[in-house]
Amino acid sequence: MDIQDVFIIIGEGWTKEKIIEDLRGEGYKHNFYFDNDKSDMEVLMDKVKFANEVWTFGDCMSCGMYAYAMLLGKECWKMG
Repeated sequence: MDIQDVFIIIGEGWTKEKIIEDLRGEGYKHNFYFDNDKSDMEVLMDKVKFANEVWTFGDCMSCGMYAYAMLLGKECWKMG
């Protein structure tokens, strides 16, 4: 499995800690970037642009980064 740059959008019912635990349990070795309200919007937008894939956890339909990823035509995977 090639190492990818993956942007993770955290939706309802999930936390960053819960996602990290899940990813470790699956043994993923990718480079992960997390949607985080504490991050600067410009930084998040750059990370979405850079990512090979976007993974979503929970209901992300109302998340701004999800809409932005779709606008960019990113491949989005519902992981949890």
